[in-house]
Order: sequence, then structure tokens, then C-alpha cells
Amino acid sequence: MTQALCPHCNAALLTLKIVGLDGISNNGSYHCVAYVCPSCNRAISAQIDPVEIEDRLINAIRNRD
Repeated sequence: MTQALCPHCNAALLTLKIVGLDGISNNGSYHCVAYVCPSCNRAISAQIDPVEIEDRLINAIRNRD
């Protein structure tokens, strides 16, 4: 299996820190998550929290009527 490396410090990524943060867009605010290297503490990626997106979608479908 190929081992992933941090693009910032080249440390082997056996685990990632998941950090919650707030994001703001033209469409409102969202809870986001950042995936952080545990060696250098730099963000590798960030996205809108997938659980929040799922919850918003379910609520929108339920309230459509």
C-alpha cells in the first residue's frame, strides 16, 4: 500500500487531526472541517462538514411540502 505524505513537511500520514471551524460564503455560514497534519499542524484540506450538509438536505426534503 502506498503511504500518504504531508505536502508541507513530507511526514507520513498515518492519522489526521480533524479540526472544526466556521466558514462563510455568499449563501450563509457553514460548519466546516479541516484535515490537519499531526506533525506540522498545517491544513491539508478543508470542506463543509458533511454531516451538516446531510442534515440540511434532510430538513429541506422534509419541509418541502
